[in-house]
Amino acid sequence: MGWIEVLDELDAGPAARATLASVAAASATDPATGLRTWSGLRSRLERGRTDTPVTGAVVHVEVPVGPAAPDAGRALGELGRELHGRLPRGSEVARLDDRELLAVVPGDGPGADPAAEARRAAVVTAPTTGVPASAVACAPLAPTTVGGLLAQVRRVQGGLLLGGHREAPAAGGGPGPQHDEIGAARIAAALEAGEFDLHYQPVVGGAGEIVAVEALLRWRRPGGLVLPGRFLPLVERSGMEVEVGSWVLHRALADAADWSRRGLDGIPVVVNVTPGQLADERLAEEVAGALGRAGGPGLVVEAPLRADELDLRRLIDRLADLRSAGARLSLDRVDREAVSAGLLPVLPMVDTVKLDRSVVADLAGPGRATTAAMRILAERSGTHLGATGVETDAELGALRRLGVEVLQGYRFCPPLEGDRLAAGNLAFRPAA
Repeated sequence: MGWIEVLDELDAGPAARATLASVAAASATDPATGLRTWSGLRSRLERGRTDTPVTGAVVHVEVPVGPAAPDAGRALGELGRELHGRLPRGSEVARLDDRELLAVVPGDGPGADPAAEARRAAVVTAPTTGVPASAVACAPLAPTTVGGLLAQVRRVQGGLLLGGHREAPAAGGGPGPQHDEIGAARIAAALEAGEFDLHYQPVVGGAGEIVAVEALLRWRRPGGLVLPGRFLPLVERSGMEVEVGSWVLHRALADAADWSRRGLDGIPVVVNVTPGQLADERLAEEVAGALGRAGGPGLVVEAPLRADELDLRRLIDRLADLRSAGARLSLDRVDREAVSAGLLPVLPMVDTVKLDRSVVADLAGPGRATTAAMRILAERSGTHLGATGVETDAELGALRRLGVEVLQGYRFCPPLEGDRLAAGNLAFRPAA
């Protein structure tokens, strides 16, 4: 469903239509970096000939975190602009994710080497943004057409996250089979060795009360604790996301049942599912069985909404199955691109929709219009509006004023190990 249909079905007034339309118009540019978004780049490329030869590279930037760390958006924006200036005329640079850029170079001749150009640009630019050059990795894409490139990008991102550089994919754009086999073996070994763990972050309601806790996956490797941003894309691309997701579901419900026995009762646990899990027809049956065995206070299944991979019909069918299995439902990672994709058919199926951190961090800019648009859509659909990644009092105040009901982030409490959560040792600051 496109924007015209969304506006017509909402019967939105002039002010509401202007707010919603501004989100659609803005979705081609990322406000944090000033670069094109994936959606904007895709639209730009698809306006031309889809059989045009192109090549490219995915650039992963391991931006440091902490009080002294550089602003990730600024670092990616500077790196992207520097990269764009060093690539051949007609090239494009877009922001893919929180830590990734995409460089697209016209032509497929032997002289085109965007990965090498990206690496050289990163070495020069990274120190000026506070990011060490060693934190940048580049993965070349196979020479292909515009249509083939758009289908190839998502399949190769994960190779940069745990192994540094990745070899080019096989001709035709498919992922390198050796990499995926290695990835699957590593993930299976980690499950067998008990290297995965769950931390839990409280979800806060309108009165500052804890209304749920979200299970967040961690990987305890020999070098230390690895956060999900570094390994979850690899899990998805290894073919092991169903197995890992099953472990998370059963472990989270077992932990919740244990908390109930220890006196922390009545708080549902939120479990994220991946697109691959949603595609598995056995998911709803597994959820029903796990709920029946664990008992406890309940389960919220949270699905990510990726506008570039949106299949509304399949998503609606899966959500209906999960609701029948006894789970409550939430949509995660809702940003400007997801809003402009047309969410109205999905919203009545879910209990909560959560704004992405990229929206929360931009409430002084276009993020405010995105939040207002989602407030309109949520109210018309009877859905609770939430936000994740709330870090400051200013963000909390702005979200409250905009009518966001369910909040989550370091402003309240960091993710905690299950034992700390059960012990009630929460570093929690309620809303003022």
